[in-house]
Amino acid sequence: MMGFRHLSIGRKLGVSFGIIGLLVVVLGGVSGYLLQRLNAHVEYITGNVEPSLVNILRMDVIVSDFRQIQLRQSGFATSEEKIQFQNALKQYSAQIRQVLQTSQQWFTLPQELALQTKLTEQWHQYEALQQQFQSLLDEGSTSDAKDLIKH
Repeated sequence: MMGFRHLSIGRKLGVSFGIIGLLVVVLGGVSGYLLQRLNAHVEYITGNVEPSLVNILRMDVIVSDFRQIQLRQSGFATSEEKIQFQNALKQYSAQIRQVLQTSQQWFTLPQELALQTKLTEQWHQYEALQQQFQSLLDEGSTSDAKDLIKH
């Protein structure tokens, strides 16, 4: 076998460009494979993770609105306002239950399922507090009702 030094300039150029061409093909193949893997991860995130995050953010906004209405309700002046606040609270409560139910289809990992269970339990506790709050308001104990929602 003849050494690289003893090859003609044409052969040296041919071997060098052949090696470069082979490297380009190998790097192109590796890049294509990595792009396919990246695409699979992106599809997983947009198909599974993003909807659950959107649901959690949506629920956070609804709970925040719910809390604002609840705080305003403690200072209502007329029975008409009381009815409006109660209807708004019922609407938000239904929306939160719907978000919790819809999010069940997106959660697959054990941590996500545990979070879903915890959120559902907390919401049930919150609904129970809301019922206590409402009964205190119906009894006329506005100050007790305000104390209940501050905690």
